[in-house]
Amino acid sequence: GKLLEDMFGEKGPFGGGQGGAPDMGKLLEDMFGEKGPFGGGQPQPEREPPAAAPAPRVYLGLRAAPQGDLPGILVEELDPDGPAAAAGLRKGDLVTAIDGVKLADMNELGRELGSMEPGQRVSLTVLRAMVQDSVPVQRRVVVDVQLGSR
Repeated sequence: GKLLEDMFGEKGPFGGGQGGAPDMGKLLEDMFGEKGPFGGGQPQPEREPPAAAPAPRVYLGLRAAPQGDLPGILVEELDPDGPAAAAGLRKGDLVTAIDGVKLADMNELGRELGSMEPGQRVSLTVLRAMVQDSVPVQRRVVVDVQLGSR
């Protein structure tokens, strides 16, 4: 039609006397050359760098149960493949400190873990119920854990 004739015909910008067939070299030069709309003479928009992947979060692998007025974190459940279970923490343990910092609840544990890195080794101070000579007792135990990530 008329549009093709206007573009590629004898007098069109991409024609040039070729009987209607475009000169592809000229066409590419006109479009992508130094002065063309897609050429190197135009400033290229800056691309934003891709968003960084979120940093891995520290993972201990335990779920706490509400323990009322007792300070600490009562271990209700452990991920059997998690760092806490691998280090020997047990269901029913009461975690009272991490690296010597006393813990009142899960919020405090979360704050402490937030400043740590996966792979870091920490010491958990634990009160553990045991039976000694047929008498139930609570022992203070220190469990060393290498933190995981999620």
